[in-house]
Amino acid sequence: KKVYFVDQNNDEFFLRVARFLIYPIKSNQLCSSFVIKKNIRKTYDCVISKKNFYKLIESYDYLIFLNNDLQMIEMYNFNEKLNKIKKIEDVSLYEIKK
Repeated sequence: KKVYFVDQNNDEFFLRVARFLIYPIKSNQLCSSFVIKKNIRKTYDCVISKKNFYKLIESYDYLIFLNNDLQMIEMYNFNEKLNKIKKIEDVSLYEIKK
C-alpha cells in the first residue's frame, strides 16, 4: 500500500516526519502543498491542475491531510475521487477510489 501526504500551506517538515513514522510504507517524497496558479505559489508549493493531481494520486491507495484545508478540498473536488475513512482533529484519512 502507498500513502500520499498533503500538508497544505506548509513547508515539507511535517511530510518528512510523517514519512519517517510510517516507514517502510511508501509515500510521496515531495509536493505536499498545492496551488492551481503560479502567481500565488510559495517556494514549497507544487503547481498542479485538478486533472494532473488525480493522475498523480492514481498510484496511491490512501491520502492523508496533515492539516484539513477546506479550500483545497473544494478546489480539487475530492469527493469524486476519495472515500473519507477517519478524521481526528486536523488530520483526515481518505481511501483513493480506483
